[in-house]
Formats: sequence, structure tokens, C-alpha cells
Amino acid sequence: MKKSLHLGQLFRIFAFTFFFVVLTGCTTNYNSLKKNNDDSVELIIGSEKQVMRAILDAINRKFPYGNVQTLQSPEKGYTWFVKPLLDQTNFKLTLQKRSGHGRDSSQITGWTYDISTYGTQGLVEARYVSPLVAEIDNILKERRINLTKVTDVSYIQEEISENDQKEPEKIIQSSSQPQFNDDLEVLVRKKSKQKKNPNLFVFSVGISDYSDVPPVPFANRSAIQFAEMAISALGANPENVITLTDKQATSGRIRGRLRTLLNRLDSKDQLIVYFAGHGVPSKDGKAAYLLAQDGGPGSYEESDFELGSLYEQIARSHAGEASIFIDACFSGRSAKDTMLFDGVAPISIAKKRQIDQNGRVSIITAGKGDQFANQYKTRGHRLFGYHLMKTLLDDASPTKSYDLYLKVREKVLAESRRLGPEFEQEPELLGNPNINFLR
Repeated sequence: MKKSLHLGQLFRIFAFTFFFVVLTGCTTNYNSLKKNNDDSVELIIGSEKQVMRAILDAINRKFPYGNVQTLQSPEKGYTWFVKPLLDQTNFKLTLQKRSGHGRDSSQITGWTYDISTYGTQGLVEARYVSPLVAEIDNILKERRINLTKVTDVSYIQEEISENDQKEPEKIIQSSSQPQFNDDLEVLVRKKSKQKKNPNLFVFSVGISDYSDVPPVPFANRSAIQFAEMAISALGANPENVITLTDKQATSGRIRGRLRTLLNRLDSKDQLIVYFAGHGVPSKDGKAAYLLAQDGGPGSYEESDFELGSLYEQIARSHAGEASIFIDACFSGRSAKDTMLFDGVAPISIAKKRQIDQNGRVSIITAGKGDQFANQYKTRGHRLFGYHLMKTLLDDASPTKSYDLYLKVREKVLAESRRLGPEFEQEPELLGNPNINFLR
């Protein structure tokens, strides 16, 4: 009797806690007005119309079914929501006009924004807010809307006329925006996996904006989408997925986060690594390196980022199996006739180092060592990354590394040949071809 009473009390406590969380919800807040190390902050420099349009397009890209509405004057911004299954999270983004002093003490006026959320979903910042912030940054760069550092920032209170007092209107996506048609977001939602896989771990890195070298268009979008696909469609727990993009993807942070993740793995776990960005050959052409966001001509040859060393680190981990996808080229070029760094030599990855075909690691690279890793402009992704995700989202998705490789290779090769012979891209498979990609 006492035991049943005790269990009943526990049940009531659990039920009360559950409904309290559902009724009260979870809130998060993000503000773009954050201080740099020199106590400066960054303002978005552009007209109100330009900035509002850029933010709206970012929201529509990340939340195509969000029912976006404009805020009622005097506020500037948008509201929308997402509702997977029974949960709903409401979003509100407000734009603020601010001024500050530039380096020459001149007065500079620009914009910051604030994102607040309320709902019953957890991990909203990682799942929704951070990807949206990255998308806003990406669109601002695409449209050459600059960020400028200022100090002594202050808020500008604008006067509101009677003509500004109007009801909010629903925003319809412009037929010309966005500039690409990304169908992966819809496919991820359709493929939503109810059953979770607690033994799946994902490390996804995408670097579009480098400190000292040309950008890699859509690398950040592909990495973010890969992580979202892992959570929604492959069943990974959000806390087991690490995503680093652009300024987050420094050499120190990539190294530290990967080591921490590898130390968590045991024989029951499966690891997936996706990297989209620049690859660089060594000056003698005998080795290849992944380039972190802060990598430069004199610092990129770090042992932890040499491909063979990276493979060995992962192979030495306790993971049962590991699949690595390298969405980068190692030709040493950033464009057809432009070398990334002076003095580097093209490389053939396949000849660079033998990978154990009977081991626990499979590697699929975006192309051969002397080829480009192309962007896929019409889809807003890297070409290899797009077809990799599209294949994994297919109902008849292969489970073996070799079968996955054959399907992705066919699609990437065909699409790259449409760009011209100099852009031909043929993915390669290294390591164990029999890794069970999805167990």
C-alpha cells in the first residue's frame, strides 16, 4: 500500500511538472548587439528597406512555412512560428535603429536586431536561432550590406506618424526571392524520424566566410542543413550534434570540439563528420589539409588538420563505425586560374595515403585531388553536399558506404559536367566500403 502511494505521488509530481512546462513554456533571447574584444559593437549599415528585406528572406529560407507577418508600427520586424508535431514555438524579430562613433569619431547610424522565442520545444537556440543568425549574416554578405564597428552605441527613438499606424500584413515570398530553390528543407520535414538514435553523433563544419582567403559559397548552409537533417531525419539527439560555421569554425574550436566528441564515443556509437570549406595541398604536394576559418598562408599546415592525421584520430576513437564526408577540393585553387596560396602544389588524395579498407572508417570526398568542389547555385548548397543529403533523404537510401558512394558519384558527376569540362567533379571513396551508414 505504501509502495503504491509512493508511486502515485511520484506520478502526480511528474504530471504537474510536465504540464507546468507545457503551460509556462520555454523562452530564449538573442541580440545582435554584442561586444567585441575591443568593446566595439557591429551595426548593419543599409537602408531600412534593404535590411528588412534581407532579414525577411533569411526567415523565409529557414522557415518556409512559418506564416510570417510584419509587426505593427511602431515596431519594425516580423513574427512567425514553427509547429512540428504537437509542439509550437513562436518567434519575434525586432529591428532597432542605433548610432555610434566610428574609428575617426564620426557619427554612424545603422541597425541591430533582437530575436525572442516562446514555446514548448527545447533546444530552440541550437535548432532554430543560431541557424537563422547564420543565414542573416550570409544574406547580408551576399547583398554587400556591410557591418561596421562602432563604440558608444545608443538607441534612436524614431517619431511615428499617423500614417505609420497600420495593421500587420502577411508576407508572401517574392517570386524572385530567394535566389535559389532549396528543396532539402521540405524533404527533411517529410522524412522526420520519430524514433531517436541515441548512438548517432554528428560533427558538421561549414565555412563560407574565411578571414584571409576567398569565400566558399553555401558551405555554411550545407553544414547547417546537414546537422538539421541528422536531427530530424536520421534521429540524432540534438545534444549529440555539433555544428560550427564561419567565425565559429576556428582551428582551436574545431580541434577542441572534435576531441571532446571523440572522447565521448564507445563501441555502440556511430560518428558522422561533414566538412564543407577549403582544402589546401602542402607546398610539396605530398599532403592535404582542411582549412579552418582563421587559417592563412603561414599557418594552415597544422598536423591536426592534415587529412591522414584526421582520419587516424577518428580511427583511434572508440566509435563502432565512422563515416567522413569531405566537401572540399585540394587543387590549390579558389577559382579556375587563381591559386589559393602562393607556392602550393596540386595533390592526388587517393595516392596520398592508404586508408585501411578493413577498418571502422569510410571516407567519401567531393572530388579527385585536382578537381574543383563546385557550388550548386540553383539549390543554394555545395554540389556534393546537396546530392549527399538528397540521397540520404530518399526512401530507398542505401545503408552501405559503397552503395551510397555510387549513387552520389553518379549525380555529382552528371551535374558537374553540365558546368563544363573544367568543372568536372567525381567523388572518391576511401577506407572501408562496407560501413553501415545507417544502423
